[in-house]
Amino acid sequence: MSLGASAVPHSSLSDISSSIPPTSIPASNESQLNQVRATFLFFYTCLGSLLPYLPVYYHSLGLSGPWIGVLGAVNPMTTFIVGPVWGAIADKYNAHKNILLVTLVTSILARLSMLLSDSPYYLVFSVFLTAVLNAPVKPLMDSSVMHMLPNKESYGRMRLWGQLGFGLGSSGVGLLLSRSKLGYKFAFLVHGLLMVPTALIMQQFKINNGSDSSEEAKTSPSSGVTPTVRQSPKFKEGLRVLSKNMDAMIFFALVFIVGVSSGCIENFAYVRMREVGGTGRDMGISRFVSASGGVPMFWFAGQLTRGLGVSKILVGTLASYTCRFFIYANMKKPLYGLPAEALRGATFALFWSTATIYAHKIAPPGMSATLLAIMNGMYGGLGQ
Repeated sequence: MSLGASAVPHSSLSDISSSIPPTSIPASNESQLNQVRATFLFFYTCLGSLLPYLPVYYHSLGLSGPWIGVLGAVNPMTTFIVGPVWGAIADKYNAHKNILLVTLVTSILARLSMLLSDSPYYLVFSVFLTAVLNAPVKPLMDSSVMHMLPNKESYGRMRLWGQLGFGLGSSGVGLLLSRSKLGYKFAFLVHGLLMVPTALIMQQFKINNGSDSSEEAKTSPSSGVTPTVRQSPKFKEGLRVLSKNMDAMIFFALVFIVGVSSGCIENFAYVRMREVGGTGRDMGISRFVSASGGVPMFWFAGQLTRGLGVSKILVGTLASYTCRFFIYANMKKPLYGLPAEALRGATFALFWSTATIYAHKIAPPGMSATLLAIMNGMYGGLGQ
């Protein structure tokens, strides 16, 4: 399979990284990249403190399986529709930072509003509002980071801080849930508190989606070349080119299939664990194992993508989900699912890093946030 893009120099799924030579990060960028690491760490710690436990929280309210399924479906469907719109607005008006900050804070506040009522109809509304506001956050973060990195392969080494954060948040809250008198409300409390440092760090996050850092270096004043003026992206033309690119369509189709597989597991894995006697402690241990499995894969993702190619990584990801389905279906005790959790961490890290690099690479000029939002919508939206 050969994936490329007419709008950019040819880049297949098997040679996506061949045109990105391994380079070291300039010392002048290290301070800014430390802010990126901190942003990923706190943001995903914030998410990890609550998101894995939402299906179990719904279950604790006495909601039936169909209602939990509806609540699980509202967020991805809304994300799929709204995410690309947010991305297009950010790209068109170069308002990435403002949109990122506003939607981050308001989406978390909307999520906290779930505590106000246990009515399933109210919960559906809260989940919908949260999804509308949260849809652009991850794509805008990833797009900004990709533009900053002189070596795109190092994205995984930035994103691994998010993996560590998610593991820290989910496992830490899971271990404390059984001891807290607040029950699952404790997870909401931690989630809200972690929003504060996340927003403060992100406020210092220097976001420039006008050009890649490597391009900026070529057009800096010291080089004697006049910097190019950022042009507004031509969305209709860019989307038209992508729609005719069979390789890109195959890529998004595979991302969708991975998303469907992920959605089936993520919405019911911990409910299944609870059915076989699992506690908050077991869920916390499971999340820690998952996060630990992902860290080394994020670190080596760039090299593995270059060596294996995108197509093999996507196929391997799908195979891993098949194994996880069998493990969860046949487990008799909560911790029997640990191999599936380790597999989740490893395959997701490699898949997400590879897919982000590829989507950024095939994006028409000025449309990185839009394309990453579409990818996020296909995986975390329509796919789930």
